[in-house]
Amino acid sequence: MTVMRKALILGALSATLAGAPLLAQGEERMRPVTDPLTLKECGECHMAFPPSLLSPGSWEVIMANLDKHYGENASLPEKDTAAITAYLTASAGRWGSPGVSGTGGTEVTLPRFTESRHFAHEHRRFTPDRLARKGIKSILDCVACHRGAEQGYYDDDD
Repeated sequence: MTVMRKALILGALSATLAGAPLLAQGEERMRPVTDPLTLKECGECHMAFPPSLLSPGSWEVIMANLDKHYGENASLPEKDTAAITAYLTASAGRWGSPGVSGTGGTEVTLPRFTESRHFAHEHRRFTPDRLARKGIKSILDCVACHRGAEQGYYDDDD
């Protein structure tokens, strides 16, 4: 095998694994948000979710529609939006959200990582009733079950 071919294969493998969860010693780990602006702006209202939870295209749709951010107006100055978008897309994963339509007309369907196959598989046993019994208001309250979520650790703490 030529050096060039080995480099291409290694590069493709690295790109494939870059957005995937890291599995180490039985723990699921995702690279946490490290960008200070993203931590500040996104973390002000909710946990700053790991960029690898969504694909670059999904993050672009979310960031292009901050005025309709899941029922809230989360608009930011243009330069901040551009900087956060660049960080999220550069660090994005391979999972998109099914049914993402982008800006088709006046109605926008925002991506939801909770609708990805990976998320659904990992949380298949957590029904709304079970979450309510544990006092968890939303499946998006990652730290309620994963105490190390903000550091990127998503082992099953429940």
